[in-house]
Amino acid sequence: MAGLFTMAAAAAALASLAGSEWSYDGTPEAYIQFGTERVAGSGGCNRIEGRYTFDGNHIAFVQMISSKKACAEEVMARERDLLNIIASARTAEATHLMLILKDERGTILATLKRRDWD
Repeated sequence: MAGLFTMAAAAAALASLAGSEWSYDGTPEAYIQFGTERVAGSGGCNRIEGRYTFDGNHIAFVQMISSKKACAEEVMARERDLLNIIASARTAEATHLMLILKDERGTILATLKRRDWD
C-alpha cells in the first residue's frame, strides 16, 4: 500500500514551486531553484536569478539576470538553451518529480527533473 501512496503523491500536480530545485539536461551543474517569489540557479557556468510567478499552470520568469563568465562551448550551449527555455516558458506542469515547461502554443520546451526529492 505504501508504494501506491508514493506513486500517487509523485503524480499529483504541485500548486507551488517554492522550495523546489530542478535539474536541466541531466547535469547537476545546470539547475533552477524556486523560492517564494525568486528563482536562482546555474546554467552550468553562470549564476542566474530573477523573479517568477506560478499559479499551478501559467509561469512567468521576469527580471532574469546572469553572470557573464566564459566556459567550454558545450557548457555555454547548454546554458543558452536553458536561458532561452526560461525566456519562452508560459505554462508549466509540475509534479513532485518533473517540471514540464511549455511555450505559448503548448509545445514542450523542456522536462526538468527534481533534484531535492527523496
